[in-house]
Amino acid sequence: MFEAVWKTFLLFLWLAELGIDITSIPMRSSVSYILSSPAPDTRMSHPDYDQIAQDHASILILVHHQEGLLKPKSFSKVWDKIRRVNHTKVNDSAGITRQVYVRYVKDYPVESNDWGEFQTHRRLLGLITVGQYESQTDLNEICRFHESLKVRYTTTLYDSRCILFGKENEDLKTPSNFKSLPLWYSDVESCTDLESQVSELLNSLFWVLESKRQLLADATLQQDNARQFNGSQFFTQVVKECCMKCDPF
Repeated sequence: MFEAVWKTFLLFLWLAELGIDITSIPMRSSVSYILSSPAPDTRMSHPDYDQIAQDHASILILVHHQEGLLKPKSFSKVWDKIRRVNHTKVNDSAGITRQVYVRYVKDYPVESNDWGEFQTHRRLLGLITVGQYESQTDLNEICRFHESLKVRYTTTLYDSRCILFGKENEDLKTPSNFKSLPLWYSDVESCTDLESQVSELLNSLFWVLESKRQLLADATLQQDNARQFNGSQFFTQVVKECCMKCDPF
């Protein structure tokens, strides 16, 4: 309702600027036109009110709950375990200890991920899928959806994990097209090493980012060296020409 009134007000202002008598226009037809107009495109507008300043220097990871057999209460316990790993320490190639911070989200629009080209803290770098299975069909469905999420965020995603809860069965295996690392647990209470597995994921993401940073730094250094070489070569040529012109012999 507020949006319709606002559109009507803007329309009247526009007509007044054109010098059109507003009283000569039927009110009902104007309102009908405004209400029938399509809604504005807000696909790129996803405000995130949970962000804090530290998130601008954190790795963004999506934790997806594969609904079905895994109850929300069980997922909440897994979510709490994962969130305990809010940072990790990594020794980089220079031997310096680096603090790697992480931010977890349960849902993330692809449109917000597209803004990562301009704001790097919006890039979704990691994925964790949590699901429960009882049969091969359930397992295939979890793996299929996990791979579909990887495709959805393929422009920025670097690594992922798939947490699978179910009874041990040698006959149940992940599909051949499943390329992620599965983490097998019988139940939620048995995932005692989950925090260390999440830390390993952060470690992996750090080294991917570090390698890309070093490649970019090397490329920039090569460009600077080439630019300096070309400049010095040009300067040498200019000095040589001046000396030849000034040579009395």
